[in-house]
Amino acid sequence: MIFIFIFRPQLAGNIAHLDGAGVTKANLLTRGRVFDQVRAVQAAAPGRFTWFNSSDVTQPGAERALTEAVKSGAQGFGEMKFHVAADGPELRRMYALAADLRAYADSSAKVLSATITLDMSPSD
Repeated sequence: MIFIFIFRPQLAGNIAHLDGAGVTKANLLTRGRVFDQVRAVQAAAPGRFTWFNSSDVTQPGAERALTEAVKSGAQGFGEMKFHVAADGPELRRMYALAADLRAYADSSAKVLSATITLDMSPSD
């Protein structure tokens, strides 16, 4: 089963929603530096969430941001929805980076039973 919903502000509400839908494991799809928020979610429900991160591949620093995410626990890159060609230079760099980091370059490769999109963009 694939179950998609937008994350609620209170973590307990999200866990209850997943429980009510019978979802046992979910992917967190985030963007930016959200390491503390992801750790909090994962600590509240150990083993329940995997994590994929995204960065705007058209901007300088995308490789650095994605490397930092993977080194902080992200399983790979997900929700890479930018106005670039799938076989263009921007995403080719990301595919090569994913290979170097041994990370997934597409979250759909590891969808277990649910996908959750978190709007945890830094407010700065």
